[in-house]
Amino acid sequence: MNTKTLAGKRFMIAEDDLFLRNVITKKIELHGASVQAFTNGTDCLDAIKQQAPDLLLLDIQLPGLTGYEILQQLFDERITPDLPVIVISNSGQVVEIEKILQLGVRDYIIKANFEPDEVLTKISEALSIKVDTHIGEVALTINEVPPPLSVSGDVVKVLVVEDDPLLRNMLSVKLAKSHCPHMFSNDGLQALELATQFEPQVIVLDLMIPGKDGFTVLAELKAHATLASIPVVIFSNKSGDDEQAKAFALGASAYRVKAMTDLSELVNELRRLAKTV
Repeated sequence: MNTKTLAGKRFMIAEDDLFLRNVITKKIELHGASVQAFTNGTDCLDAIKQQAPDLLLLDIQLPGLTGYEILQQLFDERITPDLPVIVISNSGQVVEIEKILQLGVRDYIIKANFEPDEVLTKISEALSIKVDTHIGEVALTINEVPPPLSVSGDVVKVLVVEDDPLLRNMLSVKLAKSHCPHMFSNDGLQALELATQFEPQVIVLDLMIPGKDGFTVLAELKAHATLASIPVVIFSNKSGDDEQAKAFALGASAYRVKAMTDLSELVNELRRLAKTV
């Protein structure tokens, strides 16, 4: 089957979350389309005026012009009135959805509920082009699996404390392909209980999680009689020196910034750290 069903199409994405933008861009490019990415709404609107894309993926909260302001200008000035727009937002409020639909938006993706293949489904519907999401998923993971590493002659068990469904999905694929049994905790409240039950060899911990923040969970892990020796990798959007210094002071083994981390490299690091226990 032809996997390049979007060949010749030109897309734009305005999204200031680097990790999310990269995932969406890669999914689209696997099907043959070119993608022009923006982190600033003003730059995006200027580019649309110069040469309208075949489809626009638009975050609402952007530096410069917001997604609302971009949509309002496109609507008021009748700029590319037939341009298919799919909004990506953290909010699922009915009022917000109704507002953007009145401005001509074709569809809506809520980040908290977002799954990697959803964007392809939305694009397929907006452009009336059949896009095989299964092929896209295979292409996304093939040749990206870290090479096997022997960890004391056994598999590596990984506990991931992360509430982002998109990132959980991506990590699940990587860990499964790397033969790493894994379990997820959606918040900090259940992290210690799951760690005690699952007995992981290494833990991936986000700092911004519901219930208890990552620093609190890290401190509790390192104070626990049986869990203290488990290596903990902080995996966060926070890149400041203060956050990193605090994490290491509390006992973290490594600190990775999400937007700057290749997931294959992360999995290899988890397996190396497990060998040190």
